Amino acid sequence: PGTPWRDAVADIDRLPEVRLAEAMPVRDRLAIYRDAVCRSLVSLSVDVPDGDRFTAYVRAKPLGVLRMTEVQSKPQVVRRTPRLINADDERYLKVGMLLTGRCVVTQHGREAALGPGDLVCYDTAAPYGFLMQSPFALAVFMMPATHVEHRLRGFDQVTATAFSGREGLGAVVAEMLRA
Repeated sequence: PGTPWRDAVADIDRLPEVRLAEAMPVRDRLAIYRDAVCRSLVSLSVDVPDGDRFTAYVRAKPLGVLRMTEVQSKPQVVRRTPRLINADDERYLKVGMLLTGRCVVTQHGREAALGPGDLVCYDTAAPYGFLMQSPFALAVFMMPATHVEHRLRGFDQVTATAFSGREGLGAVVAEMLRA
């Protein structure tokens, strides 16, 4: 159904940022958040255990062929299921950089525990999950797979693997992503 919110963000490029405060009714906050996350990332299931005190900030920004989305929020469980995968037309390869908080990412039978500064790769064509264990800030960089998959053979071998953003090649990548 059409709502003022849905009508205002029909195009992701017109969604520079969304801030949700406790002053809004809980039901509205959660619906707006889920909608903003799905519009700026891909179709996802989002479960928030403490909806009464839920707050969030979502900002999506196109960067050429890439899209960067920053999400700041409270603990939650995010899932990409086969049903949700089938609902989306395009496949994306993603790199997530956890800025604050703790989370566990699962995909392809692997599990990666992330702390601040850590990076993780994942593919929207396969089921995945994020267990955000504490209040967090996450930057997600996504690119259409059609633009890069011929250069990234074996991407599925590194999904749900934590890379330190504080040392080695991970530190170089993290610095480039922060720029």
